[in-house]
Amino acid sequence: MTQPSLVPLGLDTISLLPSPCRSCIRWEVGPERSGKVAGAGQAEFEKEVWLSGVMLTWARNPNLWVRRASAVALIPSVRRGRTLDIAYKIARRLHADREDLLQKAVGWMLREAGKADPARLETYLRANGARIPRTTVRYAIERFPSAKRRELLVVTKGRAELRAL
Repeated sequence: MTQPSLVPLGLDTISLLPSPCRSCIRWEVGPERSGKVAGAGQAEFEKEVWLSGVMLTWARNPNLWVRRASAVALIPSVRRGRTLDIAYKIARRLHADREDLLQKAVGWMLREAGKADPARLETYLRANGARIPRTTVRYAIERFPSAKRRELLVVTKGRAELRAL
């Protein structure tokens, strides 16, 4: 079997890369040179769109660490109030997962989403709370005032938990 040849990466060899990788390269070459790359646009927006698509795929991966990364990798853009729609989609996909480390990661991502838009997080928790693991809820509500945290803990209890009270 022959070894693939390595080609130095430059503006003239970017077309040899798969399409998503070409987008990544545009982010790194800088705004003054990215215009020379076909299809260059708003680098930060393109980066987030591409990352969001990849993270949705990762959220279904059988490997725990890849699923966890699907939530954690979005945190920087979620903090800026971007990719919130994707963050909530990924959270919904991962709520059924029983892995504690994953539940904590999703709670962390939701907490960061709540910093950007607290009302949206509260609405999400009220609508989906019975299906969300308690670990995730507790991480997600850390930044709310204590009275609001207590209220959300009550309204997000699952039916089985309410019977146990």
